[in-house]
Amino acid sequence: MSEGEQRADRVPEAPRDGTAAAPAPAGAGSGGSVPGGQAPGGPAGGPGERAAGVSASGRATTVLVANRGEIAVRIMRTVRRMGLRSVAVHSTADPGARHVRAADAAVCVGGPSLAESYLDAEAIVAAAVQSGARMVHPGYGFLAENADFARRCAEAGLVFIGPPPEAIEAMGDKISAKERVAAAGVPLLPGFAEEPGRPMDDGELARAAERTGYPLLIKPSAGGGGKGMRVVHGPGELAAAAAAARREAEAAFGDRTLLVERLVRRPRHIEVQVMADRYGNVLHLGERECSLQRRHQKIVEESPSPLLNAEQRAAMGEAAVAAAKACGYVGAGTVEFIVEPPEGAAVEAEEAAQQAADGAQAAGSVGSAAEARPERPERPQSGGPAGGGSGQHGAEAPGEPLISSQAHRVPGSPTRSGGLWTASAAPHGSGHGDAGAPGKFPSSGQPAAERPAPPRPSDPSTTEALDYSFLEMNTRLQVEHPVTEAVAAVGGRRGIDLVELQIRVARGEPLPFAQADVSLSGHAVEARVYAEDPAHGFLPTGGRVLLLDEPAGADLRVDSGLDEGTEITSAYDPMLAKVVSWAPDRAGALDRMDSALAAYTLLGCDTNVSFLRSLLRTPQVRAGALSTDLTERLAPELTAPADGPAPTAAEHATADRTSAAGPAPTAGSSAAPPPDELIAAAADHQLGLEPDPRTADRFAVPDGWRVGEPGWTAWRLRSPRHSAAAVRVRRRPSPATAAAAAAAAAADPQSFGAPPLVPGAGAHGPRTVAYEVSVDGGPPVAVDAARSPDGRTLTVALRSRTLRYARAAEPAGLWLGREGAAWRFQDDPVLAPSRTAGAAGDGTVRSPMPGTVLSLAVAEGEGVAAGAPVAVVEAMKMEHTVTAPVGGTVGELPVRPGRPVAMDAVLARITPEPAETPPGSGGPDSAPTTLEE
Repeated sequence: MSEGEQRADRVPEAPRDGTAAAPAPAGAGSGGSVPGGQAPGGPAGGPGERAAGVSASGRATTVLVANRGEIAVRIMRTVRRMGLRSVAVHSTADPGARHVRAADAAVCVGGPSLAESYLDAEAIVAAAVQSGARMVHPGYGFLAENADFARRCAEAGLVFIGPPPEAIEAMGDKISAKERVAAAGVPLLPGFAEEPGRPMDDGELARAAERTGYPLLIKPSAGGGGKGMRVVHGPGELAAAAAAARREAEAAFGDRTLLVERLVRRPRHIEVQVMADRYGNVLHLGERECSLQRRHQKIVEESPSPLLNAEQRAAMGEAAVAAAKACGYVGAGTVEFIVEPPEGAAVEAEEAAQQAADGAQAAGSVGSAAEARPERPERPQSGGPAGGGSGQHGAEAPGEPLISSQAHRVPGSPTRSGGLWTASAAPHGSGHGDAGAPGKFPSSGQPAAERPAPPRPSDPSTTEALDYSFLEMNTRLQVEHPVTEAVAAVGGRRGIDLVELQIRVARGEPLPFAQADVSLSGHAVEARVYAEDPAHGFLPTGGRVLLLDEPAGADLRVDSGLDEGTEITSAYDPMLAKVVSWAPDRAGALDRMDSALAAYTLLGCDTNVSFLRSLLRTPQVRAGALSTDLTERLAPELTAPADGPAPTAAEHATADRTSAAGPAPTAGSSAAPPPDELIAAAADHQLGLEPDPRTADRFAVPDGWRVGEPGWTAWRLRSPRHSAAAVRVRRRPSPATAAAAAAAAAADPQSFGAPPLVPGAGAHGPRTVAYEVSVDGGPPVAVDAARSPDGRTLTVALRSRTLRYARAAEPAGLWLGREGAAWRFQDDPVLAPSRTAGAAGDGTVRSPMPGTVLSLAVAEGEGVAAGAPVAVVEAMKMEHTVTAPVGGTVGELPVRPGRPVAMDAVLARITPEPAETPPGSGGPDSAPTTLEE
């Protein structure tokens, strides 16, 4: 037993089946009554303590959280509720971060880079000792799955809140993990792996790949999170993909060893939450569907999976428990599986969902995709993870959990179950086996030709054939653990706190419930908020949080590490927050999530919130027809239009009729009205010119007054989601006769001619101004606009609607947000010509994201073809190759490898090759004029 274990609380050994423990959910009533601590809401300590971080009873009372951001804040919330003290760590770059302020104490552990701070194990251990902490929670990421860090904690007398180092090593290395779970009878995918320290040359790699069969998925043996993963469709892509994967693996995990597996087409990613104590009690808390991903990283998770029935859920849970037992696991962990529905089932389900939506649209139905989703067959409601309880038909009322009435099987090694077959004494059909290559996976013990076919379902109407294979085990708390906390019930009561269970297990306590006590109640969905641009390949973004408004309400949870003023940079992971919704059934949880995302506003940095709303509204997602490639297949369609709710055809027609001046577009005109957000931004710019009515004289009023009709104020606005637009704005006469309007203006030069849109309007309050806006020479659109007194809200009335935008301004431009969407507008010179199709050939190569230049593929003076690589930019340990927009000669190369670059920074300038002039098209004078932005 390690020194750290000797310092932990000693409790009598519990029975290995856990039945002697009280079946109350962790945190349901006793979570805040830790002996030696104080009531929740304040730090522990006081006269009863004999040493820093230790209570009079000898219990550890102080926890250092070796992480940052939303997970650190979330862990500290539980620590405080348990009556314990929390200690934060930070770098010199983030001393004012939210997680630092959430802790009872904080210690700076080094410089701004990760290597100098959050990845410095010695500094973090020293910080724990210095602060009096006796326990260390690693969160996830950083050092959470570092066995050496766990050992260093033990050597310093600290309790590591996580599994033993041996389990981390066994399951953290994907090759070792597959060996262990295969021995336990868990099925694997066919594949091969390199031996550590001996990378395969191109020839060995090609031969092993040929034996395994294409397509393939290459990934690092160490680490996870989608980093270093590459899909290879054929031999011609193999060498380059392997080289790129090795570079990312070494940068992210310090290990170049690769693992290669057969790529399953349109698979589902389903994982099982396991929990184990020191006394051999291992159980599972149901599964999570994690199939909605991009760049091999999850963005939406839900529990339970809409795919599984009771028998399948039980069998996968047993397989996960067997995997955990195979490595002597202790604490919270996740066993991940690749699931392949019956051949053609995924495609058929997706097509059925799309047809249902198309049919509803053709019939003239109006509303959300939920109204068009196909009916799902009823499944028996029989309780929880081990015995059923799909969660598709929920509790009688929110917060009223489903209670299992079916006996649960005692967990053990996997056994065959209906249509879900797993490896057992005679594995079959899993697809795992001898790849015949160096570093091959262990086979199941039978030649492929001798393995029996999977049994047919006993009742095809309720059980479908399903094939699943072990993917990996995460030896830590998962990002998506809140969905399990939302639906898992113990004794019929929801409210499990996985962090509290981690702490109690680390202190030596047995699990307080058994598998038979666990059931699932309702349905939960989690959406991850990322700093990224879905319209540009989900590349990371950055910026300063200018305005933040996160949703709140019944059955909603937001785990966030953000504050207004936070700088979002490429130094840390781009995940900013998680939004979690719960409802008695899946449709309700998705609806509640849509409302929550509509209420999530972040200005100052591009995020994926609007994309998440669009994704969760698709008929495929509503019907549960999911796969790991679904997001990226839908992304081009979902990101093609501008973000945000678009006006309906009826609203467009109303806008045409109510335009203040100029004829409406002729019948059959294909010109769409300008976007609402562009008109709102133009009105906001004009509001910025309005003087204080108490002090302004007649000539300071920007009403365009002159002899004849009022003049226009010209703006030129550019947004990343729109082309640059020439915008003209002027005051709109009051809705009366011209003579009356002139008389009113003569009597009161400050008359704004519009009813108030915001409360408190008056002589000294916010004024509503009546404008008309013309975009790119189009017909004027009437718009009334007003800002709130604090400048955080812009209200506009246009096209018979009143719209409220969140608003934030910075020197670089204006941000507007509404219903989950956000837009950034920048001013271009008014005389700048419009960008045309020919303007794309200006040859300027810009960085698509903030990051670091890894390498340059060209030099000044070299010729380059259109589409050829110019530079490789790295952010968040992921590489992105930037290519030439045109063919030509590299005239300027202002960056160098190793230098940081901002988003849109110029990487190179290419002088385009002269274009051939078609006969009869005119001479050089007819070439389009372009502007370098």
